[in-house]
Amino acid sequence: MLDRITHFLGRRSLAGAAVFLVLTALTAALAVAALIARVTAYPLTGGFLFIVTAVTVIVATPIIVYAQKIIRELRESGRVLKGLTEQLVYARDEAERTNEARARFLANISHELRTPLNSIIGFSAMLEKESFGPLGDRRYLTFAEDIHLSSVHLLDIINNILDLSRLESGSVTPDDEEEVDVADAISACIRIIRPLADEQRLRIVSMVVDDGTSLVMSDRMLRQVLLNILSNAAKFTPEGGEIRVATEFRPSGSLVISVSDTGIGMSAEEIKIAMTPFGRIENVPGREHAGTGLGLPLVAAMMELHGGTLAIDSVPGRGTTVSLLFPAMRLRRPAGIRRAS
Repeated sequence: MLDRITHFLGRRSLAGAAVFLVLTALTAALAVAALIARVTAYPLTGGFLFIVTAVTVIVATPIIVYAQKIIRELRESGRVLKGLTEQLVYARDEAERTNEARARFLANISHELRTPLNSIIGFSAMLEKESFGPLGDRRYLTFAEDIHLSSVHLLDIINNILDLSRLESGSVTPDDEEEVDVADAISACIRIIRPLADEQRLRIVSMVVDDGTSLVMSDRMLRQVLLNILSNAAKFTPEGGEIRVATEFRPSGSLVISVSDTGIGMSAEEIKIAMTPFGRIENVPGREHAGTGLGLPLVAAMMELHGGTLAIDSVPGRGTTVSLLFPAMRLRRPAGIRRAS
């Protein structure tokens, strides 16, 4: 019954609906007045009826008009919201289809590119080693080395693009999770990056707590995250500088792995650029190193995949600190903890 009345009023104009409701209220008020007069034996005079009518009209009219206006505005807002919701659902579905198509395209194109690249890398390595005899002119060895290095660099770019695309589309799940010893993983990554640091006479200081704490995550991704951060610190720290690696356990139970350097640093605007895929900071002294602009976005995506966060604190000319925060749910700490620097 209520739905029928609502439908009936909705098809009328605001004034028409208000008049109908006022008349209904007046009829109800007169009926109640008549009932009260019969029960109490109060004389139902014309003056009494006039007062009831006047009070009902004066009180009910503005309330009913205002209520009708609010109801119609709410209905209109509901219709607009429904339309926007449908548009958002369509846009979301379209974005998901686009991401899936992009992931498939990148997977196919990367496969097509990686196959010949692997061949180029293999054959150029054979030329460098002169596996089947001397090449003759020593310049050929230089050319073979350039081909090999360029091919490896291009393969790294393709792999990074593919990884970032899969992470952004949500098609990657950390299904290869295991308990990775934090101190061992950091030490292994420092050993890999040390030759680059030694070239630039950089001092690496480790303040890692070796207490047997493990992280439940992909070992490959953890090492990739640490290597990306450490290599950036080494590339953008002038000769004679320092890189400091530390771990800290927060009261909440979370773990922070921080990498600090005394390098050239970044401004807030440059950090935004560095966190954007393919974002490169141009025309800044000390940033002549080649890069694709995929390192930090890839690190951020991998951290997010494992429930962690990436934070960057940097001041131009005074260095950068990159902090990797891992939630307590990812940590496995032994009952008897030993602490060693």
